[in-house]
This record gives sequence, structure tokens and C-alpha cells, in this order.
Amino acid sequence: MALLTLEIGSQILQRGERFIVILPDDFNASDPIENGQKKFKTLYLLHGYYGSAGDWTKLSSIERYAGDHHLAVVMPSAYNSYYVNAKHGLKYFDFIANEVPSIVQRLLPLATSREHNFIAGLSMGGYGAMKIGLTYPERYSFVGSLSGALDIEFAAQRGFNDSWRHDHFVSIFGEKPNFEGSPDNLFHLLQTAKSPLPYLYASCGTEDFLLESNQKFVALCHELNQPIDMEYYPGTHNWEYWDTHIVDVLNKIKLLAK
Repeated sequence: MALLTLEIGSQILQRGERFIVILPDDFNASDPIENGQKKFKTLYLLHGYYGSAGDWTKLSSIERYAGDHHLAVVMPSAYNSYYVNAKHGLKYFDFIANEVPSIVQRLLPLATSREHNFIAGLSMGGYGAMKIGLTYPERYSFVGSLSGALDIEFAAQRGFNDSWRHDHFVSIFGEKPNFEGSPDNLFHLLQTAKSPLPYLYASCGTEDFLLESNQKFVALCHELNQPIDMEYYPGTHNWEYWDTHIVDVLNKIKLLAK
């Protein structure tokens, strides 16, 4: 596997940004062909709060796992943006959802077709993956969340109640955010997203503080008759859990992408 660090100038953010890409060494018979050229199936993998592009390669074995699954992995940085277009700040949703795929697909041999593109993340990144996948269901065949902050009202309220993070959350969501009908609310997106939706997968530890948020999201899926593959395992909100269960994500993608 090749591990690339890309430095690009973002038109959306009007600043330089860095992201990391894992690429297989060579093509194989299962790789898709687009416009007469071989391409790699691609997973966009998002980090959590306090994180950055390097988290997955530093704190998990994603490079080895990606090699086992012959999969390209794109890991951008969104810092503490919650993958939204901030009320008083940068438009990280537009950057991650639109600009990053456009750049990497232009520079690298990455598939563009829906059936060969997947997105997943942990914690804040699980929320980001679901938000992007439900906003643009025509772009991804799989959306995965590990310990996702799937109830944005709960996540935002924790930020507002934390003196260290309060001002930052005001800059993201505004002074008194109303999430009802908001494009930042996954429950609203789930109710209004255009079909067909991607294959939805979520995993959460039974001792995780976000367990109830995941259960609430799953309950709405069931209410709407929207299929979701939800798995609960012993564990809490840490890298031991995410390193173990990112393998589940990759296995689901492998079955889906056959």
C-alpha cells in the first residue's frame, strides 16, 4: 500500500489543507473500469472531535486493513467543525462533501461511480458520514458510523454546556440554534432524503455515552421502514473499539461491492 499526504489549496475554505490517502500498490481483476481505465474503490474515512487527518493512520491499523481489502482510503481533516457549514466560520461540509472528492478523483485513479464509493467515520465523523450520505445519497452505496454523534441536538448541547467549548459551538451552530428542519439534523435528513438511500451501517459500544443517540437514530429508521444494519458490542468511546470495528465496516463494504 502507498500512503500519500496531499497538500492542497481549498477554494471553499480559502486556505491550505492537508489530507491523507491510502492507495493499493496496483490494480486487480475486481477493480472497476471507468472510461476505459481501472479505478480503485474508495472509502472516505472521517475523524472525530479533537482529531485530524492523521488519526486513523496513527491510532488504528487502517493501512493494513485497507491493504487486506484492496481499498483506497481518503482521510481529510475537518478539525472540530462537526462537518457543517459554520454560522460564523468555515464551510467544512462543502469542503469535505464536495471539494475533497473532486480533488482526489481528479488527481488519483479513484472510482467516481456510486457503487464504488463509501463513506464512514467515528464519533463526530460518524455524524459527518451520515450527514453527507443522507444529503447526497446518489454518491455513496454505503454509509457507516462508529460510535456516531447521531443526535446533533444532544451533541451540540454538550458543547454549549462545556465552558471550554461553548464559544466554539456558538461559532458553529449560532447562539440559539433550532435544529428542527435543519440540514444539520440527521433525523430531518432521514425523513426527507431521496430514495434509494445508501446501505446504512452503525456500530456503538454498550458503555458508550452516545449509545442512546444511536438507539434513537435506529428507532427512527425502523419507524420509517428504512433498513439499517446496527450492531452493539461491549465497549466504550475509544480507539480500542474503533480499531476493532472498522474491520466490520470494511467487511460490510466488501460484501456490498462484490
